Amino acid sequence: MVRIKIYPTPRKVKIENLELERNLLKNIYEMNAPYLRVIKEEEGFEESKKLFEKLKGEFKNLIVIGIGGSILGTEAIVDFCRDKIRNLYFLDNIDSKKIKKAKKILRKGNCGVCVISKSGKTLETNLLFSTLLDDLKGVYKDSWIKKVVVVTSDKENILSKWAKENNINILFMPEDLSGRFSVFSPVGLFPLLFEGIKIEKLLKGAKDSIGLLNFEPKKNIISSTSQILFKNPFKPLVIFTYGSYLYNLGRWFQQLWAESLGKDEKFGQIPCVAIGTQDQHSILQMISDVKESSVTWIWRGVDKAKIFPDLSFINLELKGIILNDYLRLSAEGVYEALKEKGVEVLLLDFNKRNEYEIGKLLSFFMLLCHYTSLKIGVDTFNQPAVELSKKITYEKLKEIIK
Repeated sequence: MVRIKIYPTPRKVKIENLELERNLLKNIYEMNAPYLRVIKEEEGFEESKKLFEKLKGEFKNLIVIGIGGSILGTEAIVDFCRDKIRNLYFLDNIDSKKIKKAKKILRKGNCGVCVISKSGKTLETNLLFSTLLDDLKGVYKDSWIKKVVVVTSDKENILSKWAKENNINILFMPEDLSGRFSVFSPVGLFPLLFEGIKIEKLLKGAKDSIGLLNFEPKKNIISSTSQILFKNPFKPLVIFTYGSYLYNLGRWFQQLWAESLGKDEKFGQIPCVAIGTQDQHSILQMISDVKESSVTWIWRGVDKAKIFPDLSFINLELKGIILNDYLRLSAEGVYEALKEKGVEVLLLDFNKRNEYEIGKLLSFFMLLCHYTSLKIGVDTFNQPAVELSKKITYEKLKEIIK
């Protein structure tokens, strides 16, 4: 049985229309949306594994180029499972500092590049890759094509056409799979293999979360969590992450929630990621004393490292405390204080860090998002406003060139 520990527990959350909630869970299970199909059938895993086996002798390190859903989920998994990233470098923004670092890594040799764009025409991704092409050709000469992998949709596009013309390795993701739901496809699986992530356990966790759809609403954390978030549709959602390895998971969820649900003026719950305890000193005052200002979701992680600060010079009473106990209890203190103030607050507890747990969590968040979108009545998987901004930006760039 999958266990995800959330407070308040489902039995403490009032579900007003049990039949509606039951039907929503059933509908998601039966419709077998693309992201669920990819998880259940492990689409692209064998292809990713075969290409990894072929290329692991060519290079050890991999620069992963992508924007948003093409890369955030992969970053979240690596951070969750590894204290130190060994073989991956994420180039995920138009940022000269990050580009210079990627060039430096590439010039050292023993390095490949993975370019991820479902449409093949994501301008930021193509711009970032173009900045590394000369370095690739300069370091590897005629063998540079062996160092590049393209991950794109199985529908022909500019990027896949270019890759085919240059005999570059291509991994295909399903055309019907949205980027922010794609981490269990080759988009995430291929880069994760270079970091030694145990893909079988990751997928096992994701599959087990799907079993939550069979729970009755009164016992279901999908229903109960959605109920609390759904009844505050126009309050910001502050995600307080306690544990640095949760920050990128928060960033991934931020995109998933905002891009999937923020449509047709039906739901305006902007997600914002905060860092505990750091941001307790910046926004907690407002969250606590202006209870209508937001909904708060505290994600409390675990860290087994035992650091004993010497507090004898300031506080003999706390001598012997483990530093991570302070982080854990601080999260609990914020949760209890907000409850006492009457603020809408949830607590999500993480007690393990491994591939199974993060697979389970990512799948749960996808299900929660899909479930909530059906309650709102919006299309979970499109993002029309984002496409409009891309079009306007492209037109402005053409004007500058003229």
